[in-house]
Amino acid sequence: MLSYLPFEELRNQDAIMFVRNTIITFSLLLVVAVLSKCIALATFEQLPVELLSKSGIEALFFGLRLDGTIAALLTAPIFLLLCITTPFRKDISILIKIWLSFAVLWIIGTTFSDAVYAKDASKHVTFELFTAGGVEKELFISTINHYFFDFCLGTLCFFACTWLIWKKLPLSAQSRPRWYTGIVFGLSWLLITVTFVRGGWSDAPQSPMRAYTIGDTDQAFIAWSAPYSITYYLTSGKKYSVEKITTKPTDEELKQWKYAKQNSIAQNLSSLKEANIVVILLESWPAVDSKSYSGRENVTPFFDSLRQKSLSTYSSYADGYRTVQGMFSTFCSYPNPIDGFIGNSQLQTSKYVCLPNILKSRGWETTFIQGSGKGLVGSFSQTLGFEHSLGKKDFPFDAVKNYWGYMDTSIYRFALNKIEEASQSTKPFLITINTGTTHDSFIPEGHEYRFGKDTPDNERRSVINYADSELSAFIPKLDKKLSQLDKPTVVVVVSDHTARTSQGGFVKNAIPFLMYSSDGSLPTEIRPITSSQRDIAPTLLDWLGGYAPWFTGHSLLDPNYSGRSSFSFGSGFFWMKKDHGISINAKTGELAQCFNIGDNVVSKKTVNCDEQEWAQELYKEGSYYNNLSQYHLFNGTTTDYRSKPTSSEFQYSAQN
Repeated sequence: MLSYLPFEELRNQDAIMFVRNTIITFSLLLVVAVLSKCIALATFEQLPVELLSKSGIEALFFGLRLDGTIAALLTAPIFLLLCITTPFRKDISILIKIWLSFAVLWIIGTTFSDAVYAKDASKHVTFELFTAGGVEKELFISTINHYFFDFCLGTLCFFACTWLIWKKLPLSAQSRPRWYTGIVFGLSWLLITVTFVRGGWSDAPQSPMRAYTIGDTDQAFIAWSAPYSITYYLTSGKKYSVEKITTKPTDEELKQWKYAKQNSIAQNLSSLKEANIVVILLESWPAVDSKSYSGRENVTPFFDSLRQKSLSTYSSYADGYRTVQGMFSTFCSYPNPIDGFIGNSQLQTSKYVCLPNILKSRGWETTFIQGSGKGLVGSFSQTLGFEHSLGKKDFPFDAVKNYWGYMDTSIYRFALNKIEEASQSTKPFLITINTGTTHDSFIPEGHEYRFGKDTPDNERRSVINYADSELSAFIPKLDKKLSQLDKPTVVVVVSDHTARTSQGGFVKNAIPFLMYSSDGSLPTEIRPITSSQRDIAPTLLDWLGGYAPWFTGHSLLDPNYSGRSSFSFGSGFFWMKKDHGISINAKTGELAQCFNIGDNVVSKKTVNCDEQEWAQELYKEGSYYNNLSQYHLFNGTTTDYRSKPTSSEFQYSAQN
């Protein structure tokens, strides 16, 4: 009996009990998390990846870090209790078993609840279970009626684990280590727990979306940890949630959509020509700082000169104000949720068929490069279909950095090395470069702030001017390398979003954009229309010889395209042509404002909607587009969207 052991021996035994009970608890919870996930996945009639295939097993092993996180989180209360009670030689095995029973119930309950949800919604639970207030009873009844087998299987798993905990779990120790074992182990385990919860010691803390860093959305479905996800979103999910604030499409709009879908051109993704794509996402570049757009300060002389030799448009506008918003719009040709973004929200778990997805599935090497830590942007790039996501820790050299990470010179140097590596393969490639110089206000020593830094606007202009000089050094090197390749390459230079500015109008939305090809197959033209980031993917796909009917943008190679751009700010949705546009109250669907756009592409002059013959046409177009696109976005059916290159689809309602 413990009470009759000599004190020193008792203290040693207490230490080993502390160690062993902690490890046993963690191991049990990890095993339960993995096995319950496998059992729940096995109940699916069809999975995106075969569970016992090489890809499925790889995904399960990848998901161990998330399963380990929830196991570590649920072990933490027992660990702390053992820390407190061990010096007092208290037997808390009953308390451990009680807690383990509740922990197992949580793991199995959330796992099977997620499985039921995924069968209906084709995506995993984030925090939807906690925003379904008032319908809990209905959800439970629906589960019993439609997924009774799943309910029974989950219940059986729980009782089996509970029996194991109370009848077979070895919570005693036999060995006799030295007295300091408990202290050393306690500190070590604390470090292990923090590491698990944080997801390692990389640049960004872990979230459930870490599953998508596997680089394949189908594998991410297998790697996903429902207990961890639901725990995470229960505590912090509302901070990342986005709500659909647009009204449901009207019967007329649904009729238009069905008509457009019935008469749509069939997708063409099977006969793409083998060619390369390089996309340069200029971090925080506003068009107002480019003389070729605004006619103001000559901040970007190189970009302006390159634009004259490329395919561009009169004006272009970003769909959001964050990098992940610009990425989604650019590569998926789809609008972001009104007043929100997809990355790290419940919408990230939906399946999107974006340009990187399309190309990767057809043999392209897809790589995303940034000079900062991978973080949310790096994870989101893999959601969109980039197989490789590279950040500052992947750079094989050291160089000047700003607060955010490497400056553009180093990022371009790293990108050239990756292009050289990719060129050694027979595969075509898609490489995206997210720049970093303009993510900060720092300019290296020896270079002047050409526009000063007496005001935030002048400081921004100075940094962008320096970034423009870095671009001017990179493009000739890039062009030289591309001329040596056996496949043509198209280069896209576009801003992900704009920068903070004190100016009004559309300064916060207007962005620079151009594209050109190494073989001269793209026209050299500034088309007299406005464009959107959503037009980039359709244009690239068109250049490759393909077509995706669910892309909501339009190919700029289509001479009949008259140009449209859109974005949201708060609850306002903006829909614009080259010279004028309208805003719609997304919550009510009402026409809120009409305006003319100045020759500088950023100034806005409000006009009376009733006096503008173009106002109602734009209002019908914008309402249709916003309501339908948001409807499909929140329903997880973005590939059902269908749009036409001209406004002819909107004329249908007037004729019928």
